[in-house]
Amino acid sequence: MVELSGEHPTLPAAELEAAFAAVGWPIERVDKDAELLRGRIEAPEPVIPVVASRLALTHQLDQHLASGDLSRIRATLEEFDLGGASAALRVSRLRGLQPQVDPEALARELGGILGRTGRISLEAPEVEVRLLLATECHLGVTLARVDRSQFEHRKTAELPHQAPVAFHPRLARALVNLARVPPGGTVFDPFCGIGGLLAEAAILGYHAIGGDLRADMVEGSRRNLAHLGLRASLDVGDVEETSQQVGLVDGVATDPPYGRSTTTAGEPIEGLYARAFRAFAQQLSSGSRVAIAFPEQEDAIERPGFVLREHHELRVHRSLTRHICVYERL
Repeated sequence: MVELSGEHPTLPAAELEAAFAAVGWPIERVDKDAELLRGRIEAPEPVIPVVASRLALTHQLDQHLASGDLSRIRATLEEFDLGGASAALRVSRLRGLQPQVDPEALARELGGILGRTGRISLEAPEVEVRLLLATECHLGVTLARVDRSQFEHRKTAELPHQAPVAFHPRLARALVNLARVPPGGTVFDPFCGIGGLLAEAAILGYHAIGGDLRADMVEGSRRNLAHLGLRASLDVGDVEETSQQVGLVDGVATDPPYGRSTTTAGEPIEGLYARAFRAFAQQLSSGSRVAIAFPEQEDAIERPGFVLREHHELRVHRSLTRHICVYERL
C-alpha cells in the first residue's frame, strides 16, 4: 500500500513501478485510488526500504492489511495482535474524501481496539498503523518512509551555478528512476545543463556520465556536483560526439535543449532529437530505456529502434509543458 505524493496524476505511480523493476522485484499494480496505490510484490521485506530510499514522488510504503468500510477495518484490528509492542494508529484523509468522518475521533476509537494486545504510544511507537480514508478505507502497517526533505537543498536556487528552467530535484530523481537502470549501472545525460539529473543519478549510486555542447554548462555542472560532494564524468561536446566517447550505457536520463532559452547551435530541434536517438540506439542494449523530457506534444513520437512505453504531461507554468517520455530499446 503506497501513499503517493499526488503532485502529478501519473508520474508518482510510474516512478514507483520503475524503481521496483530496477532492483529486480517488479510490483503488480492492484488498483489506484486518489493518492494511494495498492500493489502485490513477492520480495524480501528489506527490499521495501531500499526502494523507498530511491523514490521522490512517494510519501511512504505500508504493508496492506485490509480495505473496505469501517466495519471491515474494525474487524481487522480486533484480530491484529501487537504482542505487547507499542503502537500508534494514524488516520489520514486523501483529497477530502469521506468528509463525514472525524479522523481524530476515529483514531481514538480504533486505537482503543488496537491497544488491547499492546500499548498506544504516539511519540516513538514500535508499530505504526495507518488508516487512509479514500473512496474506501485502507488499513496498513508502515514499512518505510521517503525522505522528501532531502531534495530541497539541491534546488537550483541553492546551487552555485543556476538555470531558470532546470528540473526540481524531485522530478530529476523521478526521471532517473524512469530509466530503470539496475543498481550500480551507468546513467548517461548528454544534455546535462547544470547537472541536476547527474546529481540524482550519483546519489543513487550510479556511474553518472554527462556532456553538453556548452562549455559553461559543463563547468557549471562540475561546480554544482562538487558543491554537493558528488562526482560524475563530464565532457564538452555534441550528443553524437559524447555518445561515441562514452560507449555502452545502461540507460539515458536527459532533459535536452528546447530551442528557447537554451541553444541548439542553430540546428532545428527535430534534427537534434533525431540524431540523439540514433546515438542512443548505438549505446543501449535491447530492453534498456531512455527517459527524456520534450517541450512539445509532437515530439512525443515513436523513434526508430525504440518503442514509446510512457508519456506523462507535466505543466511547468502557463507557457511551458514538458512531455516526459520513456522509450525502450528494441
